[in-house]
Amino acid sequence: MNAAVAARHSRSPEGLDEIMLKVAGMDDDKAIDTVFKFVDYGHQSILDMIPVSIHFEKVSLFFANMLWFLVKTGGGQEQSTRYNSMQGADNFLGGETELTRGYREAQLKAIDIWSDVAKTDAAIPYLGGPDVTEPVKQRLSRNFVFDRSRYWIPMTTFTNMNVTTWGREWAKLCSLLASSPWAEFQEAASLIRNELAISSPRLVKHSDRTAANVAWWADLTDGWVAVANHYGTYGRDTDVSVSFECLEVIKPSAHWMLPRGNRYDPVDTSRRIVPVYYGWAGVSIAEMRDMNRHRPGERLINMCPTGFYCAQDQFADFGVPATAYHDIEESGNVAVEACFNRLKANDIGCVYDMPLGAMIAFTHTSTLGNLIYECELRTGPGTHYRYRKHYLDLVEEMKRKLPTIGPMLIGSGEPE
Repeated sequence: MNAAVAARHSRSPEGLDEIMLKVAGMDDDKAIDTVFKFVDYGHQSILDMIPVSIHFEKVSLFFANMLWFLVKTGGGQEQSTRYNSMQGADNFLGGETELTRGYREAQLKAIDIWSDVAKTDAAIPYLGGPDVTEPVKQRLSRNFVFDRSRYWIPMTTFTNMNVTTWGREWAKLCSLLASSPWAEFQEAASLIRNELAISSPRLVKHSDRTAANVAWWADLTDGWVAVANHYGTYGRDTDVSVSFECLEVIKPSAHWMLPRGNRYDPVDTSRRIVPVYYGWAGVSIAEMRDMNRHRPGERLINMCPTGFYCAQDQFADFGVPATAYHDIEESGNVAVEACFNRLKANDIGCVYDMPLGAMIAFTHTSTLGNLIYECELRTGPGTHYRYRKHYLDLVEEMKRKLPTIGPMLIGSGEPE
């Protein structure tokens, strides 16, 4: 009704009082339908006036990852991987398998190793601060351990999430999910359609499977298969390389010295509107999950795995012998290589069997203002150690490619 009244207000010289008097004398369905019939004539902006919030329980990590990839506007939350349980068959899409049991065994070994490291003051130096309470110490210690042990969590693991966005966005999302090649996505589309029928029933007819969306998914997944066949063999490219391109040269500006106290303060206009393209090749899915949450612009995920990351770069820093990790690291590589070979054979269902440590390519087009915020967010105190490294690498590449980039609040944001 709000959308219908607002639409009338935009198409009439009448004041809101007059429109409300007319609507008050009409049947609700008639009042709404007289406006919503125009949606089929291209007036889809009407649908942007219907906010809908939907919560999901027990969807796979793969589904959650791809839903965030599809969402263009709005916000939401997702359960942290620190709280994803791998204990029991009811925590996995399709139940427990030999593969998930192997992943769980490897993760438990990793947890034991990093739990021993976390007991030392050198591992988490800020635990000894005078103002750190015992509950905070326990939480930080847990985070330290799980941030380095999560890489064996498979994409079939269940998670919970919420997405809050507009009616038109939900109609598009539902149609894309209904058109996808995976049964879980199609089932979710059916359940979303049920929710739309309650909150905004006139959107339902715009949420069906379409030939164009089927083709869109085929184009995306064909790209995954093409990369696997390009590499030919697993492990050919396991370095995490960063890319950054700016489509415009920025001239130094006095406005760069705006009094920005934190990352939420606005960036000057001269940098805010500059288009950029950036990304990482060989970033683990675990880290890509949150990179994928920055929604301005367009993102591209290529699910072809090229390697397996499991905190190997942390061994020397904390005195962990490589031999202590050899067997479980190798188990991860064997599992990811099997997924790589299945993808080469055009079996896109293998994405569900990938662990969060699988290394893939992720790219993003956005604006420099949004990217500066993203870099400031991911490098502040208390941020995940791996995010910080990836974004510090990106900042260095930005400075190299764009010497006129100006000041940024890198590493100085408030603790999370």
